Amino acid sequence: MSKKINSIVFYNNFNLGDLHAVRSLIKYVTKTFHGLDFKLRHPNNEKVLKDLNIPLYWDNYIDLNNMKLKFDFRGHYQEYGVLYFNTQVLCHDRQFFDNGGSFTITSFYNIFAKTLKDVFNHKMPTRVIDFLPQINYDVYDIQYIKNLHMTDKNVLVCNNDPKSEQSTKFDMNVLLEQVVDTFPDIAFYVTNKHTLGRPNVFYVSDITGDIGCDLNEISYLSTKCNVIMGKYSGPHTFCYVRENLLNPRKTFVTFSPPSSLYGSDPSKWCDFGTSAITTFGEHANFCNIPENNDEIRISKVCEILKNLG
Repeated sequence: MSKKINSIVFYNNFNLGDLHAVRSLIKYVTKTFHGLDFKLRHPNNEKVLKDLNIPLYWDNYIDLNNMKLKFDFRGHYQEYGVLYFNTQVLCHDRQFFDNGGSFTITSFYNIFAKTLKDVFNHKMPTRVIDFLPQINYDVYDIQYIKNLHMTDKNVLVCNNDPKSEQSTKFDMNVLLEQVVDTFPDIAFYVTNKHTLGRPNVFYVSDITGDIGCDLNEISYLSTKCNVIMGKYSGPHTFCYVRENLLNPRKTFVTFSPPSSLYGSDPSKWCDFGTSAITTFGEHANFCNIPENNDEIRISKVCEILKNLG
């Protein structure tokens, strides 16, 4: 550590998924380095990481249209006793992004491990699986979800559009309309409201009310569902929590195509890091559907839902 550090600011210039992915890693730092002040800096709703109990001190710090500013490849920097700790996957000059995929828990773990080693000469524990995201749901508005009378066959459909290249951008309503009629005995909980009047379709906003930024509430709902389906939007990403990832009765269905940014093989980056998770025993099932064809998507999803017992 080259200079005395009084506080740490965890910052991220990008979107919601990157914030969720590092929540347990941030918690590790705050519990390990006592006597420091901690703050968050990101351009998203302050409720996103509310359960960490760390103040968001500056959320309007960057012009998101200025891509040069948005892409900050530094791992960290220091000013006036403050360590600015970059938590975005492109940091440290992309070395953990290009080698081994992008959106995996291993990539984020490596980012934190390098910064802590560089700055504090601190060696992190090596069990990557211990840093899977966990949310303290009790600080969020989950009471209405707790009171739901759910069946034993529940599917969460995150039909929001993603803000990155990590997914095919398509209208999921075509798929949804077909699937909900094919499986009337399955309850479908849908994050983005659509005029689909079916008795087995329920919209999250009708359950929680107009609370704004309900990503953590959606995550809690996902822990009660058998299948979690989405396009790596914020709601879908927030379902990647320890309770789901290590549960062999869970199935993640993701629509992720080859990408010029993330690579030609989605299986290496679309599952939050299966290689890290499967090493330690039981885990969820991960199914990626890369085809940009409604007929194929519907067929594959129906095959998965047939096996719901």
